[in-house]
Amino acid sequence: YSDIRTEMGSTATMLFQYLKAAGIQPDPILATAMFYGLKIDTRSLSRGASPADEAAFLELLHHLDQQELSKVELASLSREYYQALSQGLHSARLFGQVVVAHLGLMAQPDFTAEMADILIRLQDAHAVLCLGQHGNTLHISLRTKPMGQHAGKIIQQLILQPGKAGGHSTMAGGQIPLQGRDTETLLADIERRFLTVMGEASEGVALIT
Repeated sequence: YSDIRTEMGSTATMLFQYLKAAGIQPDPILATAMFYGLKIDTRSLSRGASPADEAAFLELLHHLDQQELSKVELASLSREYYQALSQGLHSARLFGQVVVAHLGLMAQPDFTAEMADILIRLQDAHAVLCLGQHGNTLHISLRTKPMGQHAGKIIQQLILQPGKAGGHSTMAGGQIPLQGRDTETLLADIERRFLTVMGEASEGVALIT
């Protein structure tokens, strides 16, 4: 059984609807977790949010634990996190109006998404592609500016089998099992396809020198 609803901005909204249909009211801890996931996925309803996301956001807001939410949103960050952030920023390269960042080995698999969210805010950047390895999997995150090219369609052109990918208009992600493949060759191939799709032929320059 699979339930895919591309019009929704967050999987948390689908979970919320399942619980509501079953007559289950999430307790404050679960409501807090679902609210935070929905908030992050849709950037506080400003990115790819549907009416269903808005309804879930407002209802969960009334049932969450504000103190627990604060603990999550203001959680302490390790020195290793800031080192990875610095390395990510120094790895970023500009190709005209797009940014590509090779993050190398990552402690957390979602770091590509976090870096992509940061880099897409760069002035005049139209799209950002972040790639990083966690375990034996290459993780890929793509962000585009609103009213720009469709991120979900772009990433389908970047990730081939046996990789998996999906996304919405401004955000997309995917994974490729490495399985002994040459990582550098794979990274170069994905970057080349991305620049071709985006119509960028300029030489890359470092974001931070």
